[in-house]
Amino acid sequence: MIYKINNKIIIINPFQCLGSGIQGNVYKYQDKALKIYGKIYRTKYNQDRDETLSTLSTKYIILPEESVFSTFTKYCGYKMPYIDLDNDKKITDCTKEDLKENLFELIEDINVISKNDFKMEDVKLNTVFNGKIYVLDSSCYFQEGKEDEIVKFILRRKKGSILEDNIAAVKSGIHNLVCNELILDKESELRMIDLFSNINSFSKKLGEGETIKQYILRK
Repeated sequence: MIYKINNKIIIINPFQCLGSGIQGNVYKYQDKALKIYGKIYRTKYNQDRDETLSTLSTKYIILPEESVFSTFTKYCGYKMPYIDLDNDKKITDCTKEDLKENLFELIEDINVISKNDFKMEDVKLNTVFNGKIYVLDSSCYFQEGKEDEIVKFILRRKKGSILEDNIAAVKSGIHNLVCNELILDKESELRMIDLFSNINSFSKKLGEGETIKQYILRK
């Protein structure tokens, strides 16, 4: 598959597909990942959104870096950092020492996204862990005031400020990570929700050296 980045020809190996979805496919290319949209998603709206996101600086929310075009200069997708998920690390084995800095910087990233009027959608299943928490795939983020009619309909269902909505979205992703690792009864689920109820105070709730699993399963 032949595309262009910054007017330079690149060749993508179709066997290096990292994942597929409704919008398109993600491929490994050198030390990066490339999101290639299906034809119906190669729109001016998506191009403008992705190019705006590429101007923002975040560490754990993965955003576009450069646009990808066809050989006929049609917008096709974007290049982004590659996050290696090929490991057996578990978020529930982490202590506050392991995650305190990660969570603090994740909040800073959410602030950057929110201050630029972007609402984060489709976050739950795109929150991943490889020793640090990352949020992948920004292709469902929507910038308030620049939405098309379909997007406006989706966003009308949302309540609260952009920042509140984005924090809630990331929390749901973290909860999903934990629930994928532990079978929780009602008491443990409430303890998990409490642990991440205020990410800024996360480290105050865990004891020294106590893991997330130990905290949630306390009796």
